[in-house]
Amino acid sequence: MRRKKIGVFIPMVLASVFTVATSSIGVWAQEGDTHALPGMQFVDRLNPAEAEAAYQGLLPGLANGYANSGLVGADYTDWARFTTTPYFSITHSDLTVHVYANEAAETAYSAFGGEEFPVGSIVVKDGMGQTEDGVVPAPMAFMEKMPAGFSSATGDWKFAMITPDGTVVGQTGGPGEESVQFCVACHTAAAGSGDWLYFPPTDKRAAR
Repeated sequence: MRRKKIGVFIPMVLASVFTVATSSIGVWAQEGDTHALPGMQFVDRLNPAEAEAAYQGLLPGLANGYANSGLVGADYTDWARFTTTPYFSITHSDLTVHVYANEAAETAYSAFGGEEFPVGSIVVKDGMGQTEDGVVPAPMAFMEKMPAGFSSATGDWKFAMITPDGTVVGQTGGPGEESVQFCVACHTAAAGSGDWLYFPPTDKRAAR
């Protein structure tokens, strides 16, 4: 596989991504997939150490941007991280992601399946997209376990997608709900095995 220098920061690319995020919510959706960044081809070109270094370079801006959503604070990076390095996720539109769970979710998530999550559990996937020239910030996938009766169609989970500038593209039971139907449709298959959650590849899981 051809490799290049990591190229963590690409000012022109980053500027265009943030401009897109703030100017038009709809362009983040691509064939119903709200993980996607329009017109970008993502590749898996970084080894684990390179991916972690690139992610750490973006993280301060990512955390502060997501916090503008009002759904998650910048301190989510202090939650339990259940990935050793960011991993290339085909199911998340070829983004490279890390997984964090808050204190309420930590015990159930540690089982990596088969446990029901208590109300108040929050699990997020943040991350980046790897291009041939470097990396770009990516949307955050957000799930929060709500009280019984919130939404039987989603197992009482609130799904949301948050752009790097903090724009909430859509959320269950709220504005833009149709934009997270892609998430719901995918996670429905895990309703009986992981309380609607999927888990990182076994070689990327961090024990807790």
